[in-house]
Amino acid sequence: MGDFLKRNINTIFLMLGNGCNMNCRYCLQHPLVEKSLSGHVNPDVYRFIRQVVEENDEKTELGLHFYGGEPLIYFPLMKEIIGKLKDVKGIRFSTISNGKAITDEMVELFNSLPLYVCISWDGHNVLQTRGYDVFAKGSKTRERLLKLDHLGVSAVLSAYNYPQEACDAFQELSKDYFDIHGYPLSFNHDTIMDTGLGDKSLLDMDYDRVEREVGTMMDRYMKYRLGQGKMKFAELAFIESRFNALYSYLRKDGDFWSRQWCPCNNGYSVLNLDLAGNLYPCHNTSHKAGSIYDPYFKYLNEVLKTDTTFARRPQCLECPAVASCKGGCKLVAPENMEKGLCRLRQAIFVPILQATLAYGKEIMEAGNG
Repeated sequence: MGDFLKRNINTIFLMLGNGCNMNCRYCLQHPLVEKSLSGHVNPDVYRFIRQVVEENDEKTELGLHFYGGEPLIYFPLMKEIIGKLKDVKGIRFSTISNGKAITDEMVELFNSLPLYVCISWDGHNVLQTRGYDVFAKGSKTRERLLKLDHLGVSAVLSAYNYPQEACDAFQELSKDYFDIHGYPLSFNHDTIMDTGLGDKSLLDMDYDRVEREVGTMMDRYMKYRLGQGKMKFAELAFIESRFNALYSYLRKDGDFWSRQWCPCNNGYSVLNLDLAGNLYPCHNTSHKAGSIYDPYFKYLNEVLKTDTTFARRPQCLECPAVASCKGGCKLVAPENMEKGLCRLRQAIFVPILQATLAYGKEIMEAGNG
């Protein structure tokens, strides 16, 4: 694209299909996906991906993220696409999966690339939320998944999975992974989001409990930062993801409300592409914004039409969790934001903010800030 008006794309969610081999109670797509996706790759999709890589600047690596439904049930398509693009410099492959369909062939291919795999897993209560435990002791899926060289786990915090439970389960799993590879797996947590959930019991959380658990972890974290104690890796990962959001907000991102796009960047520097070449404002919806054949500004106009992130600007600017949440999700209706997502994100972030303010002077004096 040259030196001017750069359009760097850092991620393409490649939407393989919306079929799945599980029926998770909190699935975002159940209320949002209405149409099936094409099961055949339009050859121009490869040309488009190559063009994106060529137009990115030399500092921007393109993450090609295989997405479903459940991506692993589309493994023949994954192999086909990888075969066409694995020699393109500037591409990093990844996927998020429930892990149920993992095979030895997949493990071998993913390790050879490498392809980064994130497994959705809710710890000890996973049977209540997902109906199947891919990390069950002694299972073949656990054995295969732990062989992956680049593995992460993503938990959804809900009424069945509180912060401390999520961290404890991850710590146990990470220890087993460390014993094999000599390094820990990565850990992410998402907050339950009501995009039209039929099962509202998932949202029935004790927010005081969330605050207490995060506050206790944050106390340990501040002592750890001051060199006054140790901290488990899982809790460290949990707290630092939010602590770093605050740090980033204070350093450079406090003006994000001057922008006019969602904080997840879906539709902008993150493209959502199906195999036919259609583009979407989000990978969790059937609503199209255009295709790879459209003029860029026509496509961008359609994305902006659906971006309601800033409709709640006045309320968000009054919220103590704004540095972490940044306006929430454009797929969640305002009334569902107020009743669920806002309260949960506040319960997680407020203890971190309060502890940071309380211990800020000590951190600076210790030279660890």
